Amino acid sequence: MITTPPNNVNKIEYYTVQSGNTLSQIAASFGTTVNEIAGLNGIRNVNLIFIGEVLKIDVTRNLEEIKGNEYETGHILYTVMRGNTLTYIANRFGVTIQSIVRLNNILNPNLIFTGERLRINN
Repeated sequence: MITTPPNNVNKIEYYTVQSGNTLSQIAASFGTTVNEIAGLNGIRNVNLIFIGEVLKIDVTRNLEEIKGNEYETGHILYTVMRGNTLTYIANRFGVTIQSIVRLNNILNPNLIFTGERLRINN
């Protein structure tokens, strides 16, 4: 279960840029905007990021929105990004790998695909 931090506390996650990533793709994955990521990381040219660069992502708003949507849908939809693993996704949402595997009928937990949408229980 995701707990929303108090309004005056920002929840920061870190993402390491992978080959083929764009800021818009990363922003969409974290439920934020290109401008918010650029501002938080001092990026002046949003079309220029580097493989291996570690970006700070403020996910406070995203967590609040997810928390609000949990009661409506019963689950969260997450789009797998390049370099993601089920371990990373499970840790990010505070669930077990097994729960993601069961909910999405994943036959091989070591094989997920970029762009795949996974349902995550609340």
